[in-house]
Amino acid sequence: MKISDRDKKLIVIIIIAIVIAGPYLLLIKPYNEKQATLETEIVTLQERYDYLSTLNEQREFYLSEIERFKSEREVVISEYAGGIRQENTIMFLRNIELSFPLQMTTLSFSGNVVTPIDAGVTDENGNVTGVLNGVSTSTSIAYTCDYENMKQFLDYIMKYKERMVVSALDMTYDDSIGKITGIVVLEQYAFTGDGRELAPAVIPSMEHGNESIFGTYISDEALREKLAEEAESEGEEAEE
Repeated sequence: MKISDRDKKLIVIIIIAIVIAGPYLLLIKPYNEKQATLETEIVTLQERYDYLSTLNEQREFYLSEIERFKSEREVVISEYAGGIRQENTIMFLRNIELSFPLQMTTLSFSGNVVTPIDAGVTDENGNVTGVLNGVSTSTSIAYTCDYENMKQFLDYIMKYKERMVVSALDMTYDDSIGKITGIVVLEQYAFTGDGRELAPAVIPSMEHGNESIFGTYISDEALREKLAEEAESEGEEAEE
């Protein structure tokens, strides 16, 4: 098949175009795209570098502020109890009842609500430290007292060393007894976590009944002495 001069010229032009465009498409264009990407990354990294350099210039200030905030955090946490247990709350209210006095006829407990504050950190051995949880509970108290005793109670709660508040207060004057009655709601707050412990409730010795329903009551100490004497007597009989 004979190719005309016109077709020859067209083929030559196409070959020249391929020779010219080939390196651009295969080499120059990808290089230009890569260069544009690198230039964008350089700009981003330069901005990050400038920002970190500015922070580094104030390193000492930030470190001192971190330590200050840590100290303030510990002060705040120290103002809260190391936990909340029902028996501690009962004895706390019992002491109040005896101090003012404030007669508490009914106590209603809501149960503890735990809110995670800090999940802590895990070391290379898998041990978790720095855990901190917030704990709150609500106690409804039906009471009877004088008006002055109620003011003393509210002032005592407000100034107490551990965080707690009276969130609701109902008062009704009872003419028949000359006192106020109602319901007061006490909200208590605490932090639990590493190194924080709640001291056990101080519960005084209680009277226990003996084997006879018509007998007299004896104290814890007397009961222990009686049981010790019985054990010693049983031991002597066994030896005989």
